[in-house]
Amino acid sequence: MNTDDLLDQVYPYALDAVSDEQRRRIEQARDAVDPELAARFDAAVARVRDTMADLTVVDSLAPPAGLEARVLAALDRSVGAKTDEPQKLPSKTRWRWLAAAAAVLVAIGAGVVAGNRHTESPPSSALTTLRMIEEQRDAVTRSSGLPNGGTIVVHTSPALELVAVSFEGVQPPAAGHSYQLWMGPTDEGLMQSAVVLVQVPREPFVAHYIPSQKMALTVEPASGSPQPTTEPIAQMTLD
Repeated sequence: MNTDDLLDQVYPYALDAVSDEQRRRIEQARDAVDPELAARFDAAVARVRDTMADLTVVDSLAPPAGLEARVLAALDRSVGAKTDEPQKLPSKTRWRWLAAAAAVLVAIGAGVVAGNRHTESPPSSALTTLRMIEEQRDAVTRSSGLPNGGTIVVHTSPALELVAVSFEGVQPPAAGHSYQLWMGPTDEGLMQSAVVLVQVPREPFVAHYIPSQKMALTVEPASGSPQPTTEPIAQMTLD
C-alpha cells in the first residue's frame, strides 16, 4: 500500500466504516510505512475522531428530509476544489467521506435550529458547511451592517437549502439580553426562532432554510422570546 493508498483510508478507518479484515490490512500497512507517514496517518485519524467526538455532546434532531443526499451530491460536484487543509488526502475519497461526516455535522446544526439551543454549531461543522456553500454555483453572499457596529455576513445555497451566518466585528449583546435569529414566516404567518445567542459566535452559525424565507435578527431578553418583541436590527430575504 503506497502513500496515497494509506492516506486514502483515513476517513473510512476513523469512522469505523471498514470490515475487520480491511482494518487489519490498514493497520499492517500503517506499521510498515516510514515513521513520518505513520505519524501523518495517526494525526489525520485523530482529527476525524475528535471532530466526531465533539458531536456526541450535542443533542441533535433529525435533519431535514433530503439534506444528506443534497450534501453528498454537492460534494461530488466539488471534487477537485481547492482546499487549505495542510495535509491533502486524495480528492475523490477525501470529499466523499467529508460529505458523509458533514451531513451528520449539518444535522447537528439543524438540531440547534429546531431545538432553539443557546449555542452554535461545532466549529468544524460550521467551517466545513460554509466551504461547501461557497463552492456551489448558486451560492449568494449578502451582508448587513448593525446599528451598534459590526456586520452579519450571510451565505446561502438554494440547492443545498443551507445558510451560514457570520458575525464580523459585532459587539456582544448588553447584559440580560441576547441576539435572536429568526426565519419565516411559517405557514401560520409566524417567525421561527433559529437560535438565541447570549454571546457573539466565533464561527458561522449554520441552519437549514427554505428559499424565499426572510431572516431577521432582533435583540431579545437573554432567555429569548417566542416571537420578536423588537424591531429587527438586520433583515433580508433569502432567495
